[in-house]
Amino acid sequence: MTHTQNEMLMDTARAAVTKTELIAIAERIRAASAPIRLRRELKTLDEATDKAIAASVRAGSLQRIAHGAYTGADRWERMFPEERLLAATLAYAKRYRERGWVFSHESAAVLWGLPLYRLDSLRVHVAVSAESPSQSTRAVVRHSVSHGQVEIVEAAGVRFTGLERTLIDLAHSSSAETAIGAADAGIRRLFRVERDRPVPEVDRWRARQLIAMKRSWQPGVRQARQILTLADGRSESVLESVSRLQLSRLGVSHTVQVPITARHGRAYWVDFEFDGQDIFGEVDGATKYIDPRFQAGLTPEQTVLAEKRREDEIRGLTGYRVVRWGAQDLLSARLFGERLVAFGVAVPRLEAD
Repeated sequence: MTHTQNEMLMDTARAAVTKTELIAIAERIRAASAPIRLRRELKTLDEATDKAIAASVRAGSLQRIAHGAYTGADRWERMFPEERLLAATLAYAKRYRERGWVFSHESAAVLWGLPLYRLDSLRVHVAVSAESPSQSTRAVVRHSVSHGQVEIVEAAGVRFTGLERTLIDLAHSSSAETAIGAADAGIRRLFRVERDRPVPEVDRWRARQLIAMKRSWQPGVRQARQILTLADGRSESVLESVSRLQLSRLGVSHTVQVPITARHGRAYWVDFEFDGQDIFGEVDGATKYIDPRFQAGLTPEQTVLAEKRREDEIRGLTGYRVVRWGAQDLLSARLFGERLVAFGVAVPRLEAD
């Protein structure tokens, strides 16, 4: 089988994965759209007046999420930032369905279910034709694209950019921290990446993207090349992704997803090994200790104890020290570097200061 045939088979596999995911995405869109009520629905179905709607917003029982679109305030308060942006995106999709908007960038990312680290804006992003450009507003960012250059997918009547295009757009325009988390998650889904299995197709895909970027004058292309070079689908959380980004900024050589063979053939996986330093690194998120999906039926206290026993065995088997950090340590490369130095990790960029 030729190299070209291999690439064609991989393209077909990715398309099949995307079709399967679109079914799940459509269900999620419908579920997220259900609590969104347009003003005309409130007036028609609930017989609410404009005055009553405004009073509900002031009273804190109704949350305005877009012009002419609302949801319950209690529900809004429980949402994560990605969920709020999804709600805002779907509000515009519902309000302007007849216009056939194509959502892009961060809006496409939340439709795909990608993580958006430290998302701080709820502006909705849409792709518009370069032949008929229109202005952005305070609530909607319009990105001009040439006709035929954007892969468009549709789920539950909502149109948005394909997963690959969404990753490339984020790499160009989002913060590096946001872009790397989305890129890692997207590559993992596109290529079914697992931590213990190399996927050569990822490197071929990366090479094609980087070659295309060499001919690009698009704003943000330098960052996009850096993100695509660094992206690794083996990262299993957005905090791992941001940790790798900060380690690259700090010049710390490292290996990710390191297997440790324990007694009875059992394998432990460590997030990072700092090359040549006899030190492992582990990034902790609160999810590991409080989300039942990650606790295997254990209480939070039992989870903490099990993690301590795991770390003790790793140290005993290898003689390596283990350094841990969390989200609060990743707010900047310097802050993270100082955390590592405090635990004996050599950080070249800080040593050069």
